[in-house]
This record gives sequence, structure tokens and C-alpha cells, in this order.
Amino acid sequence: MKISQSEYDRKMNDFNCTLVDQYCEGIINRNPEFFGTYDHNKKQALAFVILSIKTYLGIDESEAIDYVTDGAQDYGIDGIYVGSEDNGELPITLFQCKYKSDLSGSANFPANAVEKIINTVRLVFDPDAKLTVNAKLSPVLEDARSQVRDGLIPVVTVVLCNNGTLWGKDAAEMLSAAKLPPEQVRFTHFNHNSIVERLRKNEPITEDLRLSGMATVESFNFKRVLVGKVALSELDKLFEKYDMRLLERNIRNYLGLRTNRVNSAIADTILSNERRDDFYFFNNGVTITCDKFSHNALQSGDFTVHVQGMQIINGGQTCKTIAQVVEENPEILPKLQNSYVMIRIYEVPDAEEDFISAITYATNNQNPVDLRDLHANDPIQQKLGLGFKALGYEYRRKRGNRTIKNVITSKVAAEAVLAIWKLKPQQAKFMRAEHFGKLYNKIFSDIDAAKTLLAVEIFRFVESKRKVANDDVKYRFIPYASHYIAMWIGNKFLEQNNLEISDVSHKNIQPLLKSLKDALPSLYASALDKIAKVLGSFYKAPELSLQQLSATFRRGDIIDLVLSDK
Repeated sequence: MKISQSEYDRKMNDFNCTLVDQYCEGIINRNPEFFGTYDHNKKQALAFVILSIKTYLGIDESEAIDYVTDGAQDYGIDGIYVGSEDNGELPITLFQCKYKSDLSGSANFPANAVEKIINTVRLVFDPDAKLTVNAKLSPVLEDARSQVRDGLIPVVTVVLCNNGTLWGKDAAEMLSAAKLPPEQVRFTHFNHNSIVERLRKNEPITEDLRLSGMATVESFNFKRVLVGKVALSELDKLFEKYDMRLLERNIRNYLGLRTNRVNSAIADTILSNERRDDFYFFNNGVTITCDKFSHNALQSGDFTVHVQGMQIINGGQTCKTIAQVVEENPEILPKLQNSYVMIRIYEVPDAEEDFISAITYATNNQNPVDLRDLHANDPIQQKLGLGFKALGYEYRRKRGNRTIKNVITSKVAAEAVLAIWKLKPQQAKFMRAEHFGKLYNKIFSDIDAAKTLLAVEIFRFVESKRKVANDDVKYRFIPYASHYIAMWIGNKFLEQNNLEISDVSHKNIQPLLKSLKDALPSLYASALDKIAKVLGSFYKAPELSLQQLSATFRRGDIIDLVLSDK
């Protein structure tokens, strides 16, 4: 018997709720130390925070855990991610999560929580406001506020997450009355259905695209290329059907309509009666890879192209912005039938993954790119992967969702090596966007798996200490100085063993790791005393403000003093 659409939607909603519960239980089971002795409801709520952050940002579970700030004095901020400066703007994502084990009552995102986060945004990003926040949130927030004081403009996305429905009328009125500048602050709802949609393994997309006018098809090097144009309404229809599934191979997430200059310009062109029909000339176009495409070559124009295994590797920002503009301005859709964008369809066998990556790299130059994945298959990373495998570790060169014992990510490796062996702790912490960009060769030159592993073990130990609150006023610098601490420990450890970093190899790494494990507690304590001494000599004030601490370790003024024997 055929069920109604409403019944179908209800069943899918229930299924998604159950699936999210299962994911949360998995997170709890994989991270017993993080959840400790909390009761099960608290564990479930925290796991939902981790799942929301992980899924929304498209990052590893371990990285998502690092962004959790839930607790007393969190100002309603359950998680925070601070990006890298981009043209004078500082991208910040705030997460507030509400998880309910019983959805039988009101499932709306609560209005009081919306009110709280509105007040938080006003307060937090006023650099002169006085805040008292918990130990997890304080260093991240103060680093961000310090950059705002230096002149960067905070661009904030507030992600309101729950396993229920959108906020109600009262909350909507609060958001409207808040009058927060839309170019700086955006609120978005993210729930269990959103999570499942992003997590589910997608089937290959096969679709018919209607091209407008003439198209050119070329064959060379055993590959085929079609170049033509499609109406913006055609792309909107495509995105309405498949949404983010089309962007699985795209190397960056959607950057947002109001918080990105390029996307804002795209939206302005679409909405402009004078410029809309010239959209083709103002846009770089859309690039699609596929397993195969076919069309009636005997037709003179207006082809329908059958595309199998479709993925957008460049132009995802354009497509998503078109879809969002139409969603907010549905009356404009008929007008987009006469506005066009260039489209390139590359028929490339899936086996040629390196070639697809090369195309992706070459064509993505319109918006800033997270470069980590682009180097995943270069010789340096491949050799590191083989080296780690020989040492009994998995080196994860690409972003993924699995949490595996003895796994080392390229992200952590780069951060640890740059801080410890390359003596650039401030760049390791505050220039993460460039670790696989302009700093890539600096980080990975003269580095093998053994040297990297030693750095990673030191870095992880220090990070585990950073995450534990320290009430000693003398050591209140720890959250800001962790990369400096790791640098000092690494170099002191080599000194104690009469080694240079060049002496570390697969031949001696195992006894060195054993020795390091025994030495780390005392080295860590000595590192704290060393940095406290340096700060005391560098600044004459008896107690430094959090602003001073943040600025000092961000600029790197004391690197030489930390490494000196004095």
C-alpha cells in the first residue's frame, strides 16, 4: 500500500534520528577518556556536539573533539572553529547544540538558546568587552579577539544544531530584531536530517543536462571534453535535486553567500536586472568530471547530454549560490532561463584519480582553497606513507572520517614538524592554512617518517596537557604556548641524547620513542619553568594579561630566548 508523503517524511525523520543516535554511541565508545564519568545523557549530548562539528566542517572526529568548548562559562558556545585570515577578514564558526533524547514534546530549537547566542555574538566580538570563560574556550576565543583588536574583521557563522526542527516564531523575531550585520553574522540551522544527508554514502550521479546553443566536443589523449553553456535555471534544478552530493570531489566546502566576496558578487549579478543576462561574461564557469557522457552528435544545437558519474570539481560556489539566491527569491527563477554559464565536461576514467586531482588543483583559483588534499598524492607524501607503514602506523594523507589506532594525519604531522624541528611554533599554530601552501616545502624538506613520528609523539603529549585545565596562575600561558613547549621539549630531548635531528632514522626510532615516553613528564615540567622564566625576563610586569600572552606567542618574539641556554 502506498503511503502518503507526510507519512514517508515522518518515517525518514524517525530513521535519521535513530541513525544519529547510533553515530553518537559510536563516538562515545571510541573516545572513553574524553567522556569520562559523565552520565549517559551528558555523553550523548556531547557526542552530538562532536558529530555536528565533524559533519558540518567535514573534518576528522579527533579534530572535531579539539573544537569542543562545552561547559560552565561557555556563553552558549559548544564548539568554535577559527579559520585563517583572508583579505582582512577572520572566519569564525560557532556551534550551539541542543540534543533531546525524547522528541515527543516540542522539537524546535529553543528560543532562549537563540537569545543567548545572539547576546554572545555581540559580546564576544566586541574586543573591549570583558569576558570570563572556561579553560577550553578561553585560549581560542582570546586568540580570535586578539586578531580582531589588531584590525581583522570577524565574519561569523553561527550553526544552531539540534535533532529536531527549526526554531519557532519567537526565536525568528529575536533574530530579526537583533539587527546583526548580515555581511558579518549568519545563522544557519543544522539538524539530524542535515547530518544524515552529509554522512550517507552517495550513489554515483547520473543525470541529463540540457545545453543551450552549440557545443564543442574534442577527443585527445584518450579523453573527451565537451564545452558549451547551460542556463542558470538548469543548474538550479540540478542542485535542487542533488545539492552537496555534486561537490564530493570539490576541494572546499561552500564558503557562504554573505560571508564571501566572490559569492556575494555572483549573487549581486543574478539579482541585477541590468547584468543578469551577461552572467556568462562575469563567471569562470563550471567544470564537471564524469565517467562517460553521450549526446546526439547529429543534432545542430540545444543538446541534451547524458552524464554518468557526474561530479562538479570547480564552480560549486557558483552552483550553490545560484540555488541559494533562488531559494530566497523564488520569483527570479523564470528570469534565469536566459542567463547562461560556461560548462566544461571532462570524460575521465575514475581510475585516473591523479589526473582528476590535477584538474581540480588547476581550476580552483577563484576562492581560497584548503590545499591539504591537493598534495595527498605527491611523491613526498607517498614516501611518508610508506615509511609510516613500515613503522606500524597509518599515515592519512587525505581527510577522512575513520578513527583508527596508530593513525597519523598529514595535518598533525605538518603542524608538529613545523613547530618542533623547523622552529616556527607561531607559524605552526596561526598559519595552518599555509602548511600545505607556501610553507609546504619548508615543512617537508629533509623529513622522513621517523623524524615526523618523533615530533608527532611530542606534540600529542603537549596537546593532551593543554586540554587539561591548570589553575596555577604561574602557568596560565599553557593554552597559548603549547607549540613553544613542544619545540623546547623536542630540541632538549635531542640535546640530552647527543643527537641532531638528522641522526634520527628508522634504525633508532624505537629506542628513542621508549626513551621519550619516560622523559616526557620531566621535560614538560622543565619546559613550563623555562617559558615562565623567559616571560618574566621579557616583560617586567608581575602578571601578564591574556591579551599580552596571546599576542606574544602569536608573533614569536621569544623563540630565541626559549631556545637559549640562559
